[in-house]
Amino acid sequence: MVVFSTIERAVSVKIQIPLFLFFTLSLLCGSTPIEAISKHLDPSPSFPSNFLFGTASSSYQYEGAYLSDGKGISNWDVFSHKPGNIVDGSNGDVAVDQYHRYLEDIDLMEAIGVNSYRFSISWARILPSMLLT
Repeated sequence: MVVFSTIERAVSVKIQIPLFLFFTLSLLCGSTPIEAISKHLDPSPSFPSNFLFGTASSSYQYEGAYLSDGKGISNWDVFSHKPGNIVDGSNGDVAVDQYHRYLEDIDLMEAIGVNSYRFSISWARILPSMLLT
């Protein structure tokens, strides 16, 4: 488990540093991250016209908004809040906060040319009491 935790941290750092540099450089250059992304895209991609360039998300890793707007408790909420179950003690209470930032996410997807998006919504948000009555 310690090896996995070390690898996980190393991967996290490798991802976070380029993102930090990208956003810092885009701000220093006087453009927003969306403008900076758009400037570096190839306007003539070599994909068929019907190619679906997409992205996907999973509710627990993206939603955040723990217990917001009547959301119930999910299995992952229970598991991740129990001390010792997650090595670093993290949970999905905030995650990437797509619940509150979805409009920014849509702008970013449009800027990079995404034309399909698969997302999931937590069942605990759809059926907070898990009852169909």
